[in-house]
Amino acid sequence: MRILTASLIILALAGYLPAELTYNFQYTFQGHTSGSLLLVIHYRVYYESFASVDFTAQPAENGRYRFFFKDIERTGYMMRTSGFTGRAFVVLASDYDLDKASLVGQEKLRDFERQAPEYDRLVRKKKVFQFRIFSRDKESMQFTREPNGVHRDVSENFIVRFRYYPERLNICFNIYQILLETAKIYNHPFLPEHGSISRLKPRERWQSQPLDYSSHLNRIGGLAAKIVAEYVTFKQQEAFRIDYRVAEMNGHYAVIVGQAQPQVKVWRDFLLNDFTRTVKVRLADGVTLQDAITAHIKDKKGKGLQFKTMLKLVE
Repeated sequence: MRILTASLIILALAGYLPAELTYNFQYTFQGHTSGSLLLVIHYRVYYESFASVDFTAQPAENGRYRFFFKDIERTGYMMRTSGFTGRAFVVLASDYDLDKASLVGQEKLRDFERQAPEYDRLVRKKKVFQFRIFSRDKESMQFTREPNGVHRDVSENFIVRFRYYPERLNICFNIYQILLETAKIYNHPFLPEHGSISRLKPRERWQSQPLDYSSHLNRIGGLAAKIVAEYVTFKQQEAFRIDYRVAEMNGHYAVIVGQAQPQVKVWRDFLLNDFTRTVKVRLADGVTLQDAITAHIKDKKGKGLQFKTMLKLVE
């Protein structure tokens, strides 16, 4: 053990070990829908949430990196119509600075009025709520990233409290739990089976393993809103595969694009109708420069949810 430790120190001093890196990880959900549940419960919902966090990535064994919370990159928020009928609208914003949270909340309120007039015209009450972030230690958010892009060992103990704590709101505000849940969507390799970056060839193609995101959709939906947790159960009707290809390769990096249009039913008339993953990797050391996922769940009328998440190296 002493010999191994001494060797690692020597290698680090010599510059052979990978350096500690900084990444930003963020997600955005945007969606709207209306209809009825159980034939008699009419609903009308507009929803959007966003969170962005900087992580420190420390090199571990076998090319893995361990990600630890570093800082809040931007003010996080959630905004949605309240209740089944959508007659009220709330914006919840969180930051270390309550005044900043308030400003962002008011800005998102104006965005809603411009972007969704068909929902805004039925709203009778509007309110902005501020939340203060307390967590600063690196263990409050963490996960491990494999060289093939799979995320494991995801854990979160992030403390966010309502401005008038211990008073509590009867509104779900779990944007940082959702952020860490989206990290689990990176649950399959973007590389060919038993493949590596160094073995990739220009224009090479391959398929992912069969994928079923039912459990992820249920967990994220339940964190987003109580109405989803109580009345909606997502069940992907069949698994699908993603078609991957090397879209670009030069002397510095490779860009790998994975796309699927599965048209798979996940709930009632809603289909998972497209899924895209775009990964940019540095060839010299296999370091991920960017890994982004977008997905759409929609019905025939175009109503539904758009999901985006991105892990990006901070230069």
